[in-house]
Amino acid sequence: MDRLLSLAKHGRLLIKSEYLKFIPSCIDALLFQLSRSQRKLIPNELAFSEDIKQLKKLISGKEIKLPLMSYIPQFKSFIKARSSLVDIKNIKPLFKIVDDLIFNGVRPDSWLTPDDAEREVKSYFTL
Repeated sequence: MDRLLSLAKHGRLLIKSEYLKFIPSCIDALLFQLSRSQRKLIPNELAFSEDIKQLKKLISGKEIKLPLMSYIPQFKSFIKARSSLVDIKNIKPLFKIVDDLIFNGVRPDSWLTPDDAEREVKSYFTL
């Protein structure tokens, strides 16, 4: 109940079934930006890349129910990646979007309709 009240208080848009199809594309955009990094990824960031690929596979195959609500125990790499990836251009906003979609069950404020979501997801590849 606390979580629902917090979401309502802050006016966050909940993820709905018609938006789930955009999560794999958001993950692809995040991986694309990681691949363009000017620096070599550290071990935890490489683990994060593998974890996010695994999540994409699970989400695409509808093998997990979202939101996951916790990184622990399967996706600990997200915890360290949140702070270590901030120096890579365009990663921070994409990380937040993917993190919110998968673990918090909320979508970006700009995703008012599925058409808005589709348009915005396409723009993530041109950041």
